[in-house]
Amino acid sequence: MKQLVSRRKLFNPLASSLFVSRSKLALALILAIVSPVFGQTLQEDEEINDAEIVGEVSDGRPAPPPEPAELPDFKIRRAKFHQLSEHRMIFHQVEKPDLPQAKMVKPQMSEEEIEAFFDSEEFLKMQKEAAESPLEFAAVSATVYDGEKTYLRWWHEGQSFEAWSNLDFNHLSGFHEFKGRGKRFAFFMGLGNVDTKNSKLEISHPQGPRLPELSERGPAYFLLEGDETNEDALIFMDVLHDLYEKDSDRLKKAHEERVKNRQIREEELRKNPPKKENAKFYFWKKGEK
Repeated sequence: MKQLVSRRKLFNPLASSLFVSRSKLALALILAIVSPVFGQTLQEDEEINDAEIVGEVSDGRPAPPPEPAELPDFKIRRAKFHQLSEHRMIFHQVEKPDLPQAKMVKPQMSEEEIEAFFDSEEFLKMQKEAAESPLEFAAVSATVYDGEKTYLRWWHEGQSFEAWSNLDFNHLSGFHEFKGRGKRFAFFMGLGNVDTKNSKLEISHPQGPRLPELSERGPAYFLLEGDETNEDALIFMDVLHDLYEKDSDRLKKAHEERVKNRQIREEELRKNPPKKENAKFYFWKKGEK
């Protein structure tokens, strides 16, 4: 089993069960006095948390339905049906229709506004940020146990990492891009939940340490597998924990809204289940004039 990792990367070789969190400056000071291995200063511990979500956090409200497509006036030559349990698939062979010209999308900005934007300080700032911190992509698998802790797996340059976190990673969903510590990330998260208290099945999971209470130590994680000296691999997880420390209220509220809106949709579907309509397909011979 690997040693404990905090977002400050403080390690104690004499007490491998020690868990350290950035938010507890007093603990860091004590450790710095007790052992010279903790060479971080108070100034470093007071480093500003610059973690930030890029864009909005989803509240689970469904997007408006798309406008129905306008179909040409097809002249049907023949049709074939395939009966399914509750609806049909209908294949229509038609004469080649006179398809309308593609509609030109009207730009949201005029040419003058576009040229002014490219010359603006905002655009120059965006270019500088993109050059200094190029977008990095990451994928993480998160299994939340009892809404209290999360078993994590992620990959970096072909290497696998596993960890336990004292966060409920349901709160860290609803967005796909974030930045912090001089890095920008776009990530995909596979998220699952396990209720060990009410499940009738016997559930096993990788053994980890007794995680510290979030309210006492703040966000932190314990690295089970992977190279704990690989800063490039761990910084992704570090910044995710920074985000929670900085925006936990916002993230929790967004999660509550997602849960509420999902329950509303499920209840609407239960009361008014959609009727399966026939699926219609139209085709014509290639090269037909």
